[in-house]
Amino acid sequence: MEGNVISTMPKESNDVSFTPKAWSNSRRDLIVSFLRRFSASSPLLDVGCGPGEPWPGFDTFGLDVNPEAVESAKMQGINAVIGDACRIPYDNEKFYTVLMLDVLEHIDNQSLALREVKRVLKNNGLLILSVPLYPFFWSYHDVQVGHVRRYTPRELARYLKQEGVQILYRTCWNILGLPGASLRKFGLKIDKASELARPVLKLESSCASRLPLPFGLSEFWVAKKI
Repeated sequence: MEGNVISTMPKESNDVSFTPKAWSNSRRDLIVSFLRRFSASSPLLDVGCGPGEPWPGFDTFGLDVNPEAVESAKMQGINAVIGDACRIPYDNEKFYTVLMLDVLEHIDNQSLALREVKRVLKNNGLLILSVPLYPFFWSYHDVQVGHVRRYTPRELARYLKQEGVQILYRTCWNILGLPGASLRKFGLKIDKASELARPVLKLESSCASRLPLPFGLSEFWVAKKI
C-alpha cells in the first residue's frame, strides 16, 4: 500500500492473544513512560492515529487515511486530518514529538515515510515508533490487518541511521504475544482473548520503559532529529 497510513485501531493492530483493552492500555503505559523519560514537548503528531488517543499535557495532532477514524479522533479533542505518511500535510519543523505506532509495517516506501517524519520534526525533536517483529511469524493475521512486512530485530536501525536521526533507546515488548503468534503461524486461530494478561503486560511495560528487553513480538524505538 504505497505511501498510506493504515488506521491503527486497536481492534486491528493488537495481538489477538489479549483483549484490545489490555493490549492498548499496556502499550499506552509504555509510550507515556517514554514521553516522560525523554522530556517530550508539544505539539505532538500521532501518525496513523486511528480513532484517537489523547495524550494529556500535549497539544495533539493526528493523521490517518480512514475518514471515520479521523472524525472519531476529532471527538477526542485531537486536531486530526486525513492524510498520507509519505505526504504529511504539515510545514517543515512543526512538531517537537512524532508518534508512529504500528504504522511503518503497512507502508511500502518506508524510507520516504521516515523522511517525511523527519521533515516535520523540529531539530532535537523526538520520534517514538513501534513495529512488529519476526518475519517467521507472518500469518493470516498480518494479511488481515494490511501488513506488508514484519521486521527482524534491530533491522530498523539501518533505516533510522540512513535518515540521519540519533537512536536514543530500543526495546522489545509483548513477550506474551509470542505463543499466540506461533499458533497463527500454523493456521490456528485463537478463539478467546484473556484480560488476565493485563497485569503481566503492565509489568512488562514498566520494565521495558527503563531496561531494554531482548524478546517480544513488538519493537520500540526512541530517536531524536539532529
